[in-house]
Amino acid sequence: MVRVCFWQDQEGRYWGFEAEGHAGWAATGQDIVCAAISALTQATVIGLQRVARLPVESRQNDEQGVLSCRLQPAGWTSAQGQSAWLLCETLWQALAEIAEQYPKHLRLQKVSVSGDGWPVWPGQRKDAKGTLLAGHCGNRG
Repeated sequence: MVRVCFWQDQEGRYWGFEAEGHAGWAATGQDIVCAAISALTQATVIGLQRVARLPVESRQNDEQGVLSCRLQPAGWTSAQGQSAWLLCETLWQALAEIAEQYPKHLRLQKVSVSGDGWPVWPGQRKDAKGTLLAGHCGNRG
């Protein structure tokens, strides 16, 4: 199953998202659910970086099936915030449609953040360089 976690503050600003796992709908290379999720999440990162020209920290690990995207909305202009919101909300809505059709293969979650920085979630892991790995959403159940 793929789990996608979105971080959003009380003002509705998105702080990022992370997709983790493999859909398991079909064999590798034949999995349309995984392909759709990958295409949407990667397109959102590209839109944030290249179209909206926002500073984005993204990491991808194909072996673990992880794509994470971190934003830093504090201090953005209204236009920057609107661009980020539109792209992230579009991703949320598109993935919600997929999750409705394939509930055994995709789970979505929104996590509230305080807006004053990135929290450390229970179960969060780092590699030898200190880079955050999968598990940013804590216990997803």
